[in-house]
Amino acid sequence: MSRGYSIATPAGAYTVDVKAVSATDKAMDDISVKYNTNAEWGRSSNPGSVRGILSLGANTVPERIIYNTGWIKYADGWFYSPPADVDAELQETAAHEIGHEILSAYGGELYSYRHKGSSTLITQKTLDPSSGGITYPSTGEIDLMKYLSGNRPWDYRQRLVASEADVKSLV
Repeated sequence: MSRGYSIATPAGAYTVDVKAVSATDKAMDDISVKYNTNAEWGRSSNPGSVRGILSLGANTVPERIIYNTGWIKYADGWFYSPPADVDAELQETAAHEIGHEILSAYGGELYSYRHKGSSTLITQKTLDPSSGGITYPSTGEIDLMKYLSGNRPWDYRQRLVASEADVKSLV
């Protein structure tokens, strides 16, 4: 399966074609997809390939993408998550979790685990803007790999992108 992505940059537009290939050599770690319904919300995670001491310790965290659908228990109660809404969330989550491999490969483990400097390392909490955190931009692109503070804008998914630097690093 191949999919093309058009990206506009100040230097012009270009297209990146992505083709999924099943491989075991020169490949990222496997990541499982778990179907979760009528249970507590499950957190997706991807500590990625072991590249150093930090990722060796982080690999106690499961590599998984969780599809939370149906009745899901959150901290403030049970809520119904219809499959149509969850499908878009799954695509975003999968892109983000797999994106950690890209960040780690070109920016290092700390860069990846701290979401490009936008989260804490151990607890994975979004940094407050007063501590160097970033709020959602009012216009323009929203970086898929950053943890942002504040309320998601109404057009969040339309503005969500893999940053130009991340796409170039993938290539």
